[in-house]
This record gives sequence, structure tokens and C-alpha cells, in this order.
Amino acid sequence: MMIVFSDDFMKHEPPSYHPENPKRLELIIRGLRSNGLDYMLTGCECSADIRDAAVTVHSDSYVSYILRKLRDAPTWLDEDTYLSTGSEQAIKRALGCSVCFAERALNGEKITAFLLVRPPGHHAGINGVAMGSNSLGFCIFNNAAIVAKLLSQKGNVFMLDFDSHHGNGTQEIFYTDKKVIHLDIHQHPGTLYPGTGWPDQTGEGEARGTKLNIILPPGASDDIIEDVLSRMDLYLQRFSFDYIVVSAGFDAFLNDGLANLRLTEISYYNLGSYIRSIGKDKPIIVLLEGGYSVGLERGVPAFVKGLSGLSKSNEWLQTRSDDRAWVKYHSWREEYEGYILGLSG
Repeated sequence: MMIVFSDDFMKHEPPSYHPENPKRLELIIRGLRSNGLDYMLTGCECSADIRDAAVTVHSDSYVSYILRKLRDAPTWLDEDTYLSTGSEQAIKRALGCSVCFAERALNGEKITAFLLVRPPGHHAGINGVAMGSNSLGFCIFNNAAIVAKLLSQKGNVFMLDFDSHHGNGTQEIFYTDKKVIHLDIHQHPGTLYPGTGWPDQTGEGEARGTKLNIILPPGASDDIIEDVLSRMDLYLQRFSFDYIVVSAGFDAFLNDGLANLRLTEISYYNLGSYIRSIGKDKPIIVLLEGGYSVGLERGVPAFVKGLSGLSKSNEWLQTRSDDRAWVKYHSWREEYEGYILGLSG
């Protein structure tokens, strides 16, 4: 397994305090080192022409808009999303590494790679702001969607997004594309940005039924994620796929700061282990999305251990959901499983 890092990913810098900042990667590196996992780190010298890479999934008009705004940097795209003087280099490197690893998979390499790209991408849709949202949510170009789109040239792609915020940009991009199965595990959209990812948002046309939204109540803990993972084979039984792309967010970690979930190392280890179990003979490309504090320093190493088949720690303590969270979860599970299993809509 490779963990891909470049100093250029650090060059996207906010003008003042902002949760999406270069220190996020410092937290990850520190966590990897303290867990003896830094030997997996590798560099990436790939760079991309922004327009050539981004128009894979974004409209030409949106790409042109971002290129113009980059010339005006430092500036803001909206109240949440900034561009700095170093953003262009960070974006070129993030897009370049994303494309390079997609090409390696297309060429037959059975790689497992975790790309620590910044800025993140899963909220960026075809024309930027996606599915009626009011913000890009810290994202510029959708790195994971670009990887998935390239891979879909040769086969079906399973995309898993476990950021606490729904990947509305990704879902919008592939909403009519049956070759990309997009399963998104997120906090209830009525309680958290971007307010999308409802059970009935399952795709359109030939792609109907290929977009799966798993909804978690505020307060959901490790035990609920354990239940979700125990049912994943049921959710995916209708599909076959050749590649796995993961939008990896760590903001559902207990006290990470921007969500209301209570996951620990146990959930992230189990997520990594599950991905490993379904991808033993497939390329797996993981791209960093959210996570802003403790989720990065503790959640990322646990996920890496699970994904690479290393042992879990006996020191990790499981969080448990209260009765109210379980009642909501069971109610919402019944609703979204109706769509996932073809019983509703």
C-alpha cells in the first residue's frame, strides 16, 4: 500500500483561520509516524494541465471560471471556499497525481493507494456548486470523480464516500452514469451541509438505483457503523465492479469538529478492512476529503491499518449510540433500504 504525499498539497493556504488548511496534512503525517506507518509514504511528481484534467467531469465554463479566479488569488469563491496564491500549484499536483494513479490502474496495476490531496473535491459538481447547495464546501475540483470517470472507460467503478457530509458533487456528476455505483454514508441531510443525499436520490435513467445513500443520525457511534458494514454485501449484491474509488473523510470522528457523529479508530479500521475485503483483486484508489483535527491524527492511521491488513489495537474503545439514535437509525434504514433493495420508488 502507498500513501501519496506532495509538499505542493500544502500550498493551498487560507488567508486567516479556516478548518481546511495545510495543518490537516501535518496531523496525518504525525499520526502515521506515531503508529509506525510513515514507511508507506511516497512522493508524486505528476502534474496536470488544469483544464485538460478538470473537464473530465466539470463543465468548460466552470473550469474557465476557476482559472480566472486563480489569476485573482488570494480570493474567495464563496463564504466557505478560498483560493490562495499557492492554490494553482496544489491543484495541478492533486489533479496530476489523481490522473497518474488512475492511469496506473487502467494499465493493469493492482494498486492500493491513498492520495493525501488538497484541496478536497467531493462537493464540486459539474458546474461547481452542486444539487442546489449554496457553497462549494471547501472544494474546487472533484479529484475522486475524475479518477472514477477515467476508470469507467474500462469497467464499472464502485465509489464509497464515508465523509460525514454527503458527496453532492460526486452524486451530481454521476447521476445518469450507470457505470459508477456511488454509495455515500453521511449524517442525515436535514442536519448537516449540503442538505442532500436523501434515500430517494438514486440516479436517473439507466443509472437509477446506482446511487445509494446511507443516512446516519446525529450521535451515531461505532456500533451503528458496525451495523452498516454488516449489511454492505446486501446493498452491493446487484452490482459487479472492476475498480474501487474511495472519498475518505474523517470528520465523523468523535469531536473532530464539523459534524455530530461519534466514530473512533474502530470504525475507520473496519471501513478500511471492509474495502480491503472487497478489493483483493481490484485496484483501490483512496482520496482525502474532510477531517479537520483528531479524526485525521487518529482516524487516518486506523483506516490505513484496516486497508493494509494490519492488526487493530486492543487499546481502542468503542463508542455506543444511545437509544434515540438507534430508533432514528432503524427508521431511516428501513426507508433507504426500500430504495436500495428496489422495494420503493
